[in-house]
Amino acid sequence: MDSIALSQLFAPSMVRAISEGTYRDRLMRILSEAGVHPLDFLNLDELYAYAYKVLSKEGLRPDYYFRNKIIEKLVLGRHSLNTTTVLNEFRVRDSILDLGIVNGELIAYEIKSDRDSLFRLSSQFEDYRRFFRFINVVTAEKHVRTIKKEMPSHVGIIVLTKRGTLHIERRAEDQIAFNDPVTMAASLRKAEVLEVIKRLGFEMEEVPNTLFHRIASSYFRAADPEELSTCIRGTLRKSRDFSYLSSELDCFPIYSKSMALCLLKTKVARENYLEAIRQPLFLEEACITHTYEENNSNLQRFKRWQVEES
Repeated sequence: MDSIALSQLFAPSMVRAISEGTYRDRLMRILSEAGVHPLDFLNLDELYAYAYKVLSKEGLRPDYYFRNKIIEKLVLGRHSLNTTTVLNEFRVRDSILDLGIVNGELIAYEIKSDRDSLFRLSSQFEDYRRFFRFINVVTAEKHVRTIKKEMPSHVGIIVLTKRGTLHIERRAEDQIAFNDPVTMAASLRKAEVLEVIKRLGFEMEEVPNTLFHRIASSYFRAADPEELSTCIRGTLRKSRDFSYLSSELDCFPIYSKSMALCLLKTKVARENYLEAIRQPLFLEEACITHTYEENNSNLQRFKRWQVEES
C-alpha cells in the first residue's frame, strides 16, 4: 500500500471536492495509486476511518494527522471553541504557520511530521516570535534530538507519540520581548487592525490604502507590548470566533475534526460533507453495484479489520 498516495485523501482540495460532490474521479485515482479497492468499504466514512488508522503508524503520519491531533487534543480536549480561536495557515512575514491558538495567550504550533524536513525551522521561528508569545514545534520522536540541538531552549517541543498522545518534551518560553508591532499589524486583516487600535484607546482617521499600514503601525508601536498583545487576542477572539461550531463538531468523525474547523467554511459545506461520507461508495456510471451479499461481506471484512487494529 502506498501511504503517500493514501494521504492525499486528506488534502484540502479533496475534502472540498467531497462537500461539492465532485470527488469521484479523483477518489478512484487516489485509491488506485494507493492500492486500495473501493469495494472493500461501504461508504466514505469507512474508507476514511481505515485510511486514518493506517496513517496513524509512526513513520507514515502526514501533516494532516498531526494537525488533527492538535485540534482533537488541545483545541477540543484541553480547551473549547467557546474560549479558543484557531488560526489555520496563518502568515507571519515570509512564513505560514500551521496552527495558531488564541485564548489566554497567542500560541504558535509548527508541525514537523515524520515526513518533513527541518530545513526552514530556524527562519520560521524568527518570523513567528515577532507575532506570537509562545512557539511550539509539534513533531515526531525522530526529530527531537535535532530540534534540541539546533533550536533555542525557549522553543517548545511537543512530541506526537506512537499512541497518538501529545507529550510536552520542552515547554515554550514567552517571546513578548521579540514581538514586533509592525509585523503584528501586517499579519492582521484591515478590520482587525482598526479594532486593535480602537481597543488601545486610539482613533484612526481614514487614510489612503497606500498609507494605511505605515500609519496603523505607528499606533501599534506606541502601545505597551503587553497591552498590544492583549488587544490582539481580544480582537482575534471576536473576529475569528468558532464558538458556533461547538455543537456541529460533535457530528464529525474523529478523523475529520480539522476538516470541519479549518476547511469546510460554511454550514452548507459541512452538511454536504456529512451527507456525502454516508453515501454508498460505488460508481453508478461505471456500473459498479453492490448486492446484498457483497455489502454484507464488505461490512464483515471492515469489522474484522477494526477488531484486529484495536
